[in-house]
Order: sequence, then structure tokens, then C-alpha cells
Amino acid sequence: MKITVIHPFSLRLASDKPVREFPAGVHDITEEEHGHWFLKACLKEGRALPLADEAGDEGGELVAPTKAQLMELKATELKTLLEQAGGTVPPGNPSKDVLSDLLLAGQEGVTLVKGPDGIYVRLAE
Repeated sequence: MKITVIHPFSLRLASDKPVREFPAGVHDITEEEHGHWFLKACLKEGRALPLADEAGDEGGELVAPTKAQLMELKATELKTLLEQAGGTVPPGNPSKDVLSDLLLAGQEGVTLVKGPDGIYVRLAE
């Protein structure tokens, strides 16, 4: 599984294991890391966003998010998703409504996916 880290954080799986640093950017994570309570909290809080892996799915049925589901995200998360999708964030301080509409309008070769751990961008191969 891959994640995009927006706000850097550190993760220690157990007291006898080393700390893994997650600076901003894309990272591969293990199943053990994915199952850790702190990483789950980082995904829920928007510090990191799950990405589609090479297989193109997250191990379940993939469903496109609705506008209501996008509106539950923070504006910064919507901006990050828009940038990952190859879109342009409007200047100034665009509303969540505008950002959601831009994401739902889509870009060629880009799909927004609501997976088991949140909403992420899937790029066409």
C-alpha cells in the first residue's frame, strides 16, 4: 500500500523497534504499519492520504465518492487531492464547494476512489 504524507510524522510499531520517519511525499507502507492505530489516526485526520497501489485497488469494491463525502474533508485535503489529480487549485481561498466540484468534474485519466481508508486519487495506467 502507498500513502501520500501531507504533514510529516514518526511511527514506532513497538518499543523495541526503530522509529520510522514519514516526511511529506509518497511512501510504501507494510501491512503492519497500515494496521497500527497511530497510522490509522493519521489517515483519518488527513496527515496522510491512501493512494491506489499498482494493482489499482485497496482490497475491496472501489466506489467513487459523492459530493457529500468530499465535503466532509478539510479544504487542505481537497486541495491536495486536486493537485494529485493534476488539476489547478484556484487562486485565493476557494471554498470546499468549489474544490469538490472541480474534483468531481475530473481530469482525463484520473479517478477519485473511496476506499476502505478514505478518498484517494487513482491515475490511469
